[in-house]
Amino acid sequence: MEQEKRNYIFNQPFFSLNTKKYREIIISEPFSAVFYEFETEKHINRDKYDNMFMVCIPDGCIDAVFVKMEDKIRLEIIGTPLSAKPLIVFPDAEYFGVRFQPGIFLPLKEKFNSINSFTDTETFISDISDEYKMLGENIFKSESLEKRIEFILDFFEKLNKTDYTVNKTVYEMLNLINISNGNIDMKEISEILCYSERHLTRLFNSSLGYSPKTFVRIVRFQYALNKLTEKAD
Repeated sequence: MEQEKRNYIFNQPFFSLNTKKYREIIISEPFSAVFYEFETEKHINRDKYDNMFMVCIPDGCIDAVFVKMEDKIRLEIIGTPLSAKPLIVFPDAEYFGVRFQPGIFLPLKEKFNSINSFTDTETFISDISDEYKMLGENIFKSESLEKRIEFILDFFEKLNKTDYTVNKTVYEMLNLINISNGNIDMKEISEILCYSERHLTRLFNSSLGYSPKTFVRIVRFQYALNKLTEKAD
């Protein structure tokens, strides 16, 4: 059964604080994502910013971040935190990242080719493949965020969807929780997808590294935060 689709909400209000030249663009096709770029100061003093510099809050997403520092390009994968946490940030560096909707990830080799290994972690891939080295080089050669986005989307266009998405059933669970704003329980999900609650919970946990109930709380939190932001505007 084809489920209703709706774009995901991405709220990271502290992510861009005190960075230089921060810019972002949100897309909805072929998947929901936030593309962003920024630079950092030559010297970073977290005390100066009351420890709120580059703090990440739960969003259910995977971020793939290319970092250029001293002419060397690094690849960083940020899994969704399960509580607010500060990120490792390099000084005097240039950043380009993409925050994928829940269930989408940057396909990497071997043990890194799953989302559950990244949950609540910040991982630097020390030995990136030639294709990612070339992708990073092309990204930083361009001074246009729009062009950088094109490089990423062209890269994904050459892949099969199964290369960068979780199991179809888990993907449908994520969508059901999202379109309900987190106001759905496992019994309802089980009835819609025609699988037992136990099977769905086990499948979700093994794919994402956290439970469906945790994602329900994340979606409720993100939805409430979005409403507060709308009122403030």
